[in-house]
Amino acid sequence: MFSSDVLNRVSMEWACQFLIYTHAAFFLFQLAYYLTTGHFIDFDNYVRETDAEALYATKALNDSLISIRALGLYSEPSFYAMTVVPCGTLLLLLKRRVTIPSVVAFGTALLSFSVAAMIIVAMICALYVIFGQVPNKIRLAAFVVALLSIPPLYHVYDLRVNQSVDYDAVASRTLVFNEIEKRDVLSNVFGNGLFWNEQNNVGKTHLRGFNVRDSSFYVYIVFAAGGFGALVFCGALLYMLWVKGRRQYIFYLFAILLFKYHVLYGMFWLTVLMFLVLSRQVIQPTVFRLRS
Repeated sequence: MFSSDVLNRVSMEWACQFLIYTHAAFFLFQLAYYLTTGHFIDFDNYVRETDAEALYATKALNDSLISIRALGLYSEPSFYAMTVVPCGTLLLLLKRRVTIPSVVAFGTALLSFSVAAMIIVAMICALYVIFGQVPNKIRLAAFVVALLSIPPLYHVYDLRVNQSVDYDAVASRTLVFNEIEKRDVLSNVFGNGLFWNEQNNVGKTHLRGFNVRDSSFYVYIVFAAGGFGALVFCGALLYMLWVKGRRQYIFYLFAILLFKYHVLYGMFWLTVLMFLVLSRQVIQPTVFRLRS
């Protein structure tokens, strides 16, 4: 569609902005309504087929001005972050400057207090400062924002990860490594399969689905597709995105894949495809063209 000019640069920018603003509107309304009334609006269970527990409460924010982790249209803050952060990153690369939609995407992702979002947004901002043609005033502003943000964000990180005030997050995310260690050679080469019933335990050690996914997409792909599948997938990404002059884009994508994506998550494929288009664009004001 891009190669035939059905879609173009403006289409991608508009779609990314629309996605960010739509999700951020639900996110910020949910947060503001709770802080005002003390009632949490569970948007997620209004739109899904089966009920799910909304993971908005955390002991790490008990004494804070913002006392919940807002979720937007999802059941977990990380799901919100892994939806808006890729679009914020793409706009950063498309515009080659910091714009309001990117600030909204990264800011609300941090405001969700997702530990994964904290780490990945920090990595993306660092990559932009290193690879981007960033004016000194933007570098200074980023430094000031980082100084102001690190103390409260690290406080949440320390309580949730180091002190395990809600649950043992580290132990939950390392169970999958025990599974990989106990699997036979064939399973480690070709994996456990990309699809399974979330209501049943998986693997030899009877893991739950979140035990596999929560450790990042990379661990998920090793579990699901094995070492061979993981090499093929990452090799294919490198081959497709390793374009002269834009090779730094793959570092942004690889940082984004630290989120807990899986193959049935639509934003995962949309992100990969948009990065593919972005990396192969011809430098023109509006139109993208893919190489034949």
